[in-house]
Amino acid sequence: MENNIIESTLKELLSVVKIINERVGTLEEGQQALTESHQVLVSGQQSLAESHQALAESHQTLAESHQALADSQREGFRKVNEQLERMELKLEATFEQTARITEVVSSVIVYRLDAHRNMIAKVEEEIEILKSRHKS
Repeated sequence: MENNIIESTLKELLSVVKIINERVGTLEEGQQALTESHQVLVSGQQSLAESHQALAESHQTLAESHQALADSQREGFRKVNEQLERMELKLEATFEQTARITEVVSSVIVYRLDAHRNMIAKVEEEIEILKSRHKS
């Protein structure tokens, strides 16, 4: 009978060991699935970090391009302003020269008109003298 009890206890122990082994197997499978999930998560985080790095580099490139554009615009505006200033100086000089020429031409015209008036007056005087001589 003692043998039966031992045998029965051994059977119960074997069945408990079998259940424990099944649970350990299930735990190992869970552990494996958890490890795989962790690897997927780490891979996703790495991809996210790489994407973040690429985005940061793109942002840096964009900022540099923006700065280069701003510098280029500033240089372009400076050159245009210099050209406008030179053109303004040339226009002022042209206007001054035109004013001087106009003044000289006006003086010459006035002088000529005065000379013509004087000549006309002399001719009229001479005509009057000739008329008075002719009558006499």
